[in-house]
Amino acid sequence: MSANSHQTTPLILVVGMHRSGTSLLGSILQRLGIAMPGELISGDQHNPTGYYERSDITALQEELLIALGHWWPSASGVFALPSDWLDLPVSQKASRQLHQWLKKDLNHQNHAWAIKDPRTSLLLPLWQQVAADLNIPLRIVLSVRDPAEVMVSLLQRDSTTAGMTAWRSQQLWWHHNRQLLIDAAKADLPVLTINYSDWFVAHKAHRQLETLTRFCAEEHPSAQAVSLAAACIKTEHRRSRRHRRHLPMAIHPDVASFYRRLTRLSPKQPSKHQKLLSWLTKPGKSLPQQQQPGAWFDVDHYRKQVPGLPQWINPFHHYCLIGWRRQRSPHPLFEANHYRHTCHQQGIAVKGAPLIHFLKVGLEQGLPPSSLADSKWNLSHPHRRQLLQAARLEGLHPWGCAALALHEYKLSGAMPQLRHWQKHGLTSGELTRIWTMPASLLSTAKALLTPTTAIQSLAELHVIGCNPNSWQTHAWLAHLPLPTPFKLANNLHNHLAAPPLGLVLGSMPSGSMSINLQALAQLSCVWNNLPTNEDLLWRLGVNSKLINTEKSGQHWLQQDDDARQVNLQLGLPSPKSLAKPGAILCLGNGGAAWQQAPNPLIWWLPGFDQLTIESEEQARILAAWLNDCQQQGLQLVRIDPSPKERVVEGWRAIGNTQLFQSPLSPGELLEELTWRKQGAPKPCQLTTYAPSFSSLYGQESTCEAKAAVCVSLYNYEKTIIRALESVLQQSLKEIELIVVDDHSSDQGPNKVKQWLEQHANRFVRTQLVRHHQNAGLAAARNTAFNLARANWCFVLDADNSLQASAVEACLNVATAASAEIAVVHPLVMRRENNDDGTTHTELLAGGLSWQKSMFLERNIVDAMALVRRVAWNKVGGYTHIPGGWEDYDFWCKLIEAGYGGVICPQQLAVYYSHSNSMLSKHTHQQLRAISRQLQERHPWLQLALARGLNEATDHRP
Repeated sequence: MSANSHQTTPLILVVGMHRSGTSLLGSILQRLGIAMPGELISGDQHNPTGYYERSDITALQEELLIALGHWWPSASGVFALPSDWLDLPVSQKASRQLHQWLKKDLNHQNHAWAIKDPRTSLLLPLWQQVAADLNIPLRIVLSVRDPAEVMVSLLQRDSTTAGMTAWRSQQLWWHHNRQLLIDAAKADLPVLTINYSDWFVAHKAHRQLETLTRFCAEEHPSAQAVSLAAACIKTEHRRSRRHRRHLPMAIHPDVASFYRRLTRLSPKQPSKHQKLLSWLTKPGKSLPQQQQPGAWFDVDHYRKQVPGLPQWINPFHHYCLIGWRRQRSPHPLFEANHYRHTCHQQGIAVKGAPLIHFLKVGLEQGLPPSSLADSKWNLSHPHRRQLLQAARLEGLHPWGCAALALHEYKLSGAMPQLRHWQKHGLTSGELTRIWTMPASLLSTAKALLTPTTAIQSLAELHVIGCNPNSWQTHAWLAHLPLPTPFKLANNLHNHLAAPPLGLVLGSMPSGSMSINLQALAQLSCVWNNLPTNEDLLWRLGVNSKLINTEKSGQHWLQQDDDARQVNLQLGLPSPKSLAKPGAILCLGNGGAAWQQAPNPLIWWLPGFDQLTIESEEQARILAAWLNDCQQQGLQLVRIDPSPKERVVEGWRAIGNTQLFQSPLSPGELLEELTWRKQGAPKPCQLTTYAPSFSSLYGQESTCEAKAAVCVSLYNYEKTIIRALESVLQQSLKEIELIVVDDHSSDQGPNKVKQWLEQHANRFVRTQLVRHHQNAGLAAARNTAFNLARANWCFVLDADNSLQASAVEACLNVATAASAEIAVVHPLVMRRENNDDGTTHTELLAGGLSWQKSMFLERNIVDAMALVRRVAWNKVGGYTHIPGGWEDYDFWCKLIEAGYGGVICPQQLAVYYSHSNSMLSKHTHQQLRAISRQLQERHPWLQLALARGLNEATDHRP
């Protein structure tokens, strides 16, 4: 019988992926009367009912695939054969052998017959070539099974013999089915798809049997044939079925989609075949690529959330299949809900596992994987993108490096730290730690800095530490390399289109204000005015340049209409009208002393702080006016600069401005300006004289004095008797009274002598001496202490007075005190007579008790106190301080010698305030010189007026 006489006898090729039900399909075809010639492979433990494969053809195709380097279960089996594989000798040999067998079998077939081998799915062109030569019509029956079941079955059978993996099984399923459909379409062969799962649903199985019979035999199946075929279907055939949570790996979305499309194919709807082929032949569909989570899946982190997960289950596959549905986190830095919300806001639907969507879509579009991420920052630099892809905190946020460095690069500590910073900002202590940290720990931060660019002619200003409506901002802007022309876009409608210009002024903000630093990390043009800030800013991801005050774009403060606008908007005079040799312009209220006789060299603007600045332009105009004052040669003096001025240092930007804090008199101002121009020399060495003296009066009894009252006198004839009368009224009887006149030019000494002649008997001992020359308050007190014999001396100046119990009360406290106590100080009331005749009284020095810390910034103990004479002698007595504060210096010497003092908590002395006092006439006129003198002598003090060139600034000397 010739081949040509059998053109209408079709050969049914039963194909499909291994373990896809082709053996079951073969047994069914046999029951339906379809011949399956040749010796068939018998059953085994994997296929108990038999394989229904011809042993010779199976061996031939197995050997051919091996020879071609594409053994079907191997790793190379997932790839397509070479394009010229049919022309290779090994293929030609197999073709001749197949031709011989089919030709022999053809002579015995009068009806449709079938050959089943899953390998045919990969070698269909070989069959089509041989069948064409033999005029055999081919029909394809493709058995399709759920890839999840195929995966389980293959792993059970081939994991040991062929090293089968879950992922490879999916790729093999894809490759077998795709290659078969494409090759069949090229040869225009009819294909019937049989769904393995439908065999186990009665009504679907019956319909599938009818379709199969019509396709293969072109006739309706008999009831007997259907019954026989149905008997082949047994539920135990589905032993590889698993719930998805128990699968060794999630099914790839493309594989799952392919399976769904295959099960929907129907001979009655050829359009679905065409759509499927179009989908399969799209670029990238040759082989599904396994989703590689890379660094974004932390196995240890995930297993902690699923403690019962068996070791043989791949954690990533578990996440893809089940974990994401149960809100399990794949990585500490990935927040699924935040990611979904961000996608929703941008109109992007997230289907399936959020991490998979992020890896496919989010990374490409720059969608933040968590609330820690700053997407505007991490997408603007290639290195940041790389770190983001590597799931590194440094690539998510500009402060990520700092957070990691503070916590020894442990993510568990750095993440909550960064989250806290985002909400509350950085504390000053944290800023200090970051600034002092070795630069090597933050080298990554430096590599991630945004490259700097030049300032554009139109810019939107972002200021940290100040605001655009402050003259200080514009004073510093004038030192930037501004182009000509230059304009700020902050108040323009199109300001969002203008390139940003960042400006950091003053010390680094802490707390909630530091949160604004995050935005600067995105800018390519940032400037700052403090050298200490530059190093800290780059550690926080900000690439800034230091403003150079020697270079400027002064045209910003020298615009054509500025002089007119200063008059109109601020009401300030033209600097030219104020300019004269040696002229000084004081800005701010210096106190009552400035309301007295004016100095012709000093211009005074006490209402400077009340100037109203309502716009960015007015702020610029004020900065321009100050700059012009300086240009015209006026010496600018700022009294009591505001806290913001001290931090931002706008006066440094203006240049040649001297800063002071009140109180400040015009006379002291001139002296201080001279001192500063001389280079701020240190205080000179002090000399305390011990002048000779003459005794004007003396009297003593045989009684021993328990305490002495030492009165210093210099030109206080009007008040000395009041002081002496207060001593006369003392309740303590055993008192010696020592009065030292420091060479007064009035009648004070004579009045004292006359008074003593009347009242000397009241005292145990009295002494009145007169210095041969004026030597100062310290010398007068030292003379009095030297003349005294009592162990304790109460110091009293000639213009003050004591309450009647003052000496006795203080002596009682002193007697009960330890030997280290050198001073007993009472509460002192300050009494001042007002111009309207009323008297104002208040507690002097606040009534604070003796503690070293209380003396740091000011004197808290008045000179009127009871002093142990031995301690006075040990520290060398009082020291002459030009201008005053001898008592403050004396207390400091006692503290340094280890002595202390105690308070007598009762108001026992009165200090009278008047214009002729030493405090008013001398001390208050040279507070700064005196403060510097004491600071030099006692370095542990912290006197504000001793700071010299650093006065009224935030910088310590």
